[in-house]
Amino acid sequence: NAEYGGNDQRNMKPMTLMLVTLLPVALGSQERLSFNADGTFKLLHISDTHYEIGPVTACQDVDPALPCSQLNTTDFIARLISVEQPDLVVYTGDIVDWATHPSAGGMTALYGVGIRHAVPWAATLGNHDAQSDLNRSSVMEYVTQLPGALSELNPLGSGATEAFGNFVLELYNESANTPSFRSYHFDSNANPSSISPEQVQWYSQTAGALNAVAPAPALGFFHIPLRQYDTAVRVGNISGHWNEVVSYNGNNSDLFSAFQSVGDVKATFCGHDHTNDFCVDYQGIQLCYEGSPGYQAYGRKDWPRRARVTQIEGFGQRVTSWKRLDDASQSVVDKELLWERGITAELVHERRRPNGVLAPESLPRRSQPGHAH
Repeated sequence: NAEYGGNDQRNMKPMTLMLVTLLPVALGSQERLSFNADGTFKLLHISDTHYEIGPVTACQDVDPALPCSQLNTTDFIARLISVEQPDLVVYTGDIVDWATHPSAGGMTALYGVGIRHAVPWAATLGNHDAQSDLNRSSVMEYVTQLPGALSELNPLGSGATEAFGNFVLELYNESANTPSFRSYHFDSNANPSSISPEQVQWYSQTAGALNAVAPAPALGFFHIPLRQYDTAVRVGNISGHWNEVVSYNGNNSDLFSAFQSVGDVKATFCGHDHTNDFCVDYQGIQLCYEGSPGYQAYGRKDWPRRARVTQIEGFGQRVTSWKRLDDASQSVVDKELLWERGITAELVHERRRPNGVLAPESLPRRSQPGHAH
């Protein structure tokens, strides 16, 4: 597609998709996402790129002697796709922000990297995506109309807690008639609970109905961390780094309790706090940050930009995850098993270490320059 930078010759396996959008019993397209022949399915996580186009688009927390622009972000994502060859790219918000003019141009450029590589993708919104020239519903509508997008609008709630872009993807063994894995994707906004009661109800009803027919493990994706991330990292062993305050919104959304009640979600992934990239177990669910590949997003000097990669293996029997760094050797760090059917959390995560933070209250509370977090 010339609009997104030319034709890409990457071979794609036949892809089908099933989406659950408005109601637990309402299914969209009858196509399906399928595992590879070896039983794997790989996801590349992209969060907090803060891709800005306009009169002031400076990079943040980089060596001032080196040239840097928004192209550093898109070039890194292109390298990630080339080296990891993901089956799906999952975007979890703050892809653009108030300094992206126009918003559509920024989204086309950023999402266009995956589109050029012919990789299917799914996106939800963070708290900054609708702060330029498009409101929240318009941003999500634009996303759903881009080539290869698997996102659905599915508005839930009203007023300050109205959420756009809540959906579930189902993953099949090509020879099976029922799914063997799922992923739930949530809008995550700067309202008091970030994920509204209506969204929690949607998840509970949808997951309950789907699991009643075909029980399957699942992953959860949203932008702003749940309160439980903060609780867990203070007491649990972690992989990765706890470099800044866990900036959850003030009210408990009850989403974690819903995950526990249904029992299908084995790991969750979020962004928002760009320099946190840890995973920690909390009551049997892995709570993971994704890291930020964005050069216009705040970061840490001498700490490479990064993105998480997660691979579902054994046709849905286990989940591994790691981070890929934007350094000279494209390093892989913190590769670990997050979940495996029939194995306890203690056995899986015995090699994790204490968080190393002696005084959590001394951690910085970071925010994107020019705007509140």
